[in-house]
Amino acid sequence: MKRWFKRFIIAGIVGFLLMIGIVVWIRSARISRGIEQLNAAIAETESVDPNWRWDDLETSRRKVIPDDQNIAVIVFQFDAAERSLPIELAPFSTIEMALEDVQDSPNVRMLDDDANIVRHVWSNLGPMLALFEQLKVAKEGYFPLIIQPDWVSTPLPHTQRYRTAFAMCHVQSMLAIHDGKMQEAGESIRMHLRLVASMGDGPLLIGQLVRISGGTLARSSLERALGQGMMPEPILAELQTLFDAESQFPFFAAGIRGERAGWHHLMTNVQNGTVKPTLLFHSTGSRDFKDFLNEWRMMPYIPQNNAHMLRFCNRCIEIGKLPSWEQVDAMKAIEFPPSDREWVFAGLLMRVTKPVHETEMRQEAWLKCASVAIACERFRMKHHRWPTAFGELVPEFIEQVPLDPHTGKPLLLQQTDDGLVVYSTGTDRVDDHGRLWTSGLPTDEGFDFGFRLWNPDARRLPAKEREPEELDVMPAEVGDP
Repeated sequence: MKRWFKRFIIAGIVGFLLMIGIVVWIRSARISRGIEQLNAAIAETESVDPNWRWDDLETSRRKVIPDDQNIAVIVFQFDAAERSLPIELAPFSTIEMALEDVQDSPNVRMLDDDANIVRHVWSNLGPMLALFEQLKVAKEGYFPLIIQPDWVSTPLPHTQRYRTAFAMCHVQSMLAIHDGKMQEAGESIRMHLRLVASMGDGPLLIGQLVRISGGTLARSSLERALGQGMMPEPILAELQTLFDAESQFPFFAAGIRGERAGWHHLMTNVQNGTVKPTLLFHSTGSRDFKDFLNEWRMMPYIPQNNAHMLRFCNRCIEIGKLPSWEQVDAMKAIEFPPSDREWVFAGLLMRVTKPVHETEMRQEAWLKCASVAIACERFRMKHHRWPTAFGELVPEFIEQVPLDPHTGKPLLLQQTDDGLVVYSTGTDRVDDHGRLWTSGLPTDEGFDFGFRLWNPDARRLPAKEREPEELDVMPAEVGDP
């Protein structure tokens, strides 16, 4: 009995050790295969983009600019300047409320009371106005990005403050439009676009999304300006060139290059133990036994996740070189890894990319329509009628018939009772006859994306007075400063 018991114990120990050996062998084999895949992916990346790592990207974008002429440094200072204002002023929320009634009606005047509120808040921005004046003479921008070991916590202190600068340009143009100063409004939109372009090829998707938001706001200012009056021809020609240039910028490709470098930096640090993988999934720094177990289970999959993400980014960059209308289907054809433990990192980091690409496509369509709409306005100013086809604009106002970035066919032109609509079908590629999306979450279903122009007699329509009950929720009425 004792002999059999001893044999049983020995067999159990041998079996246990054998099981551990098999687990270790499988784990080692998985890691080895992953490292082979990673080395191949790195070689592939270096063959198409030798300077793809983060330090190389930073070196290529580095500029030496005096601080008082550096747009990025100046906008960074908006944070402290805004915090120095009285809390009760709440500048941008107050301005947003005052502008809310006209944001979807570019050809309708702002109420004088609302304009006075905006003017009052603007005049009390103090140190922010001083910084804004500096931006008028600054030419370019650069802010160093210091990558952190976990990459996701890399600080971007200036990026969101660009939004403040864009908002101030928008407010300044809105006031000029309300006062009928169309040359001044055009100059403000021109400055706005210059600030947008100064963000350059910032190597992160979030930075490119901020740049896109800036271009969207500039387009909104332009649509309101052309819904309220007529700008001088020279400033229109200049704005047309600027909007066209911005429409051609590769936002997605610029951002994905930085994401590729950042993801690789992160995964390398996870693999060498500098960063603990579970810290990516919860915000606290404490870890329990479950975290240690999950990390042990995750580690064999790190190299293959790293390799997969490098190849994914390479494919995205290659897609970005295709004509816009071919990119949509190419991006749809990319398969994401399954949602399981083996691909947890790739799934977490890659899931934001397709929505960003869709945003870029909408932006290209919006800005191209804005540029072409300016050409239509210039044609109307010369010939006292709207063009009936884009061919009438060639070659005096545009070089060639503009193509819809979603279909590869010519953009669409729709004459209305009170004006003209220049539009793209959007990613659904369905012509909704110029029924433009205006606000809310962007959707292609039932809408097109474009730019609306009004006949001269349909511009600057009287403001709609508020109902008495609406006045109670508006900011206190103020007079002109």
